[in-house]
Amino acid sequence: SDFEPRSDFTLELIEVESELEEDEVWLVTSVFEPLTTSSAYQRATGKQSAEKEKYFFTQFSLRPEKVSIEPVERLRLAVVLDLSAATDQELADLGTTIVDDLLRQLGPEDRMAVLAGDLKVDLMGGAKDAAAAAASEDLKEAAIEALGRRPTGGATDIGEIVAGAAAQVGKEPGGVVVYVGDGFPTVGEMDLESLRERMGRLPHQVRLFGVALGDESNLDLLDGLSRPGGFAGRVSNRSEAAEMAYRIL
Repeated sequence: SDFEPRSDFTLELIEVESELEEDEVWLVTSVFEPLTTSSAYQRATGKQSAEKEKYFFTQFSLRPEKVSIEPVERLRLAVVLDLSAATDQELADLGTTIVDDLLRQLGPEDRMAVLAGDLKVDLMGGAKDAAAAAASEDLKEAAIEALGRRPTGGATDIGEIVAGAAAQVGKEPGGVVVYVGDGFPTVGEMDLESLRERMGRLPHQVRLFGVALGDESNLDLLDGLSRPGGFAGRVSNRSEAAEMAYRIL
């Protein structure tokens, strides 16, 4: 198989007509030996050398008449825009556009928090409590206006600002965090391994997505940090910003 594991547990749901009997389960054992030169493997695991690992592949059918799947009642989203000193005004404006595109997809039943970050995070839009608020049109407008007025400056502590965003939506499972910035930490955790270790200490895990701003941004670090629950992508113009916001939500 050409399947490359990215986590200890991976679930894939496919809507197909199953060839299995009602109570039949298919199980295969496979030994995965990644290439030492695989950058995707190194980003996902933080390891520089390959090790053989045993994985079990199982397949079973979900019978609609026996499974009740309830949709998520509301989305809890925290978006943090990196406005450290390395962010020029053009990239700051592009980042604000991405945040705006994300907020436009939220309904009044969803909850949101918009933050600006450098060494720490500041909540945008007038809300002062440490929890996401209802995604009203007034709050969306206030958050975007506040981002537009917020000056750039300071060092970049990605671990601190992502953890600060997670605190807004991570009081229970199911929160979503989107980091928007160049992806280059200058203080705090400086590499993927230490950043992933910090994320692992969060009270509740969140789904993390990364938006790498500009052609020179550190997409590799953001992609490795986002996996396996989310993903990262590079955005260099307004058209790509709209597409990325749609992919995330």
